[in-house]
Amino acid sequence: MLQSVEFTGSSEAAVLKLLELYEALCELEQRLVKYQELHYPDTFAEKYIDNDDLLILANIDKPTAQKWRKKKKIPYSHIGNKFYYNRKTITQMLEDGSLSK
Repeated sequence: MLQSVEFTGSSEAAVLKLLELYEALCELEQRLVKYQELHYPDTFAEKYIDNDDLLILANIDKPTAQKWRKKKKIPYSHIGNKFYYNRKTITQMLEDGSLSK
């Protein structure tokens, strides 16, 4: 359960608290992915693709994938040093032509 966070004091303290919360959220996301991979391996593999799979599926290179992420053309999750994409979303975007190099 999320708890209420009150920001008082300097903006630097608020930024530090936000960074702390962001790190906690990232850790939680990593744990969730590991849980899904462990308990639902087929479901996870069917639902998500990693960056290497994206390169093959979209027939693009790494700089293009990076450009798409930077320009927010594709939704993704960043866990550790890996990127994950929803397979259905990417496939649909490729089919309707909303992704272009």
